[in-house]
Amino acid sequence: MALKISFKAEAQTDKNGEGVTHKLYIYDPVHGGYDIDPESWEFHTSETSAAYFRKALEAVSKSDTIEVHINSAGGSVKEGLAIANQLAAHPARKVAYVDGFNCSVCTAISSACDQVVMPKSAVTYVHHAWDSVAGNAAQLRSVADALDTIDTAFRAAILRHAGERMTEERLVELMDANGYEGTWLTAEQCIECGLADELAAYDIDPQEAMRRLQEAQAKTDAAPQQASVQRGSRAAGCGGCTVRHTAAKAGRTETRRA
Repeated sequence: MALKISFKAEAQTDKNGEGVTHKLYIYDPVHGGYDIDPESWEFHTSETSAAYFRKALEAVSKSDTIEVHINSAGGSVKEGLAIANQLAAHPARKVAYVDGFNCSVCTAISSACDQVVMPKSAVTYVHHAWDSVAGNAAQLRSVADALDTIDTAFRAAILRHAGERMTEERLVELMDANGYEGTWLTAEQCIECGLADELAAYDIDPQEAMRRLQEAQAKTDAAPQQASVQRGSRAAGCGGCTVRHTAAKAGRTETRRA
């Protein structure tokens, strides 16, 4: 579950009254389906979904500026890549601000922006797509092949911002590091390899960023199963990017992470 306040749009006109800055916040796991209002227990379209993002971008003109503020450990690959591609296609100027954690599929979202700003007390995490599955040998091999394909798309989304500062081979090395667990990067390292462009003139409290993520995850774990998750699915936490995969022949739904 993501809190309804976790992804919100704020708009303000600049001092000359010419342009509008739209501020979008991704402070919880990126996911599709539904959120649960913690007060009314009513279901609402996820505010960290690609569908919700599409509606937010409809209000943005090409002369405006979009600020995407990120403090998230990741989420759905399906939703995250769609958000990233919508941002990349939008003609407005896009600036990503890493307010704490920019992890997993969120790196694809920030990389879709024209500029990425990080304070020294923020971090980025890149890793391979991964999954939790069950099935016979042939089915598991099929999932492995699918993960390779997802990895290719994931890397392309990240590299479109890096330019000449990072090759695909270098990105694979970062994802392979630490026993294929991936790599945590400081703001300075992100600038060096093209995942960020500028050090922010301010600093955030990393302990506060972690506290917010832990709060969000605790609410996710305590909430009832989302209506969008089918029987047989495994619920994904914010520890990685996820994409749901239906094993049609087996008649079940699996949860895939990246």
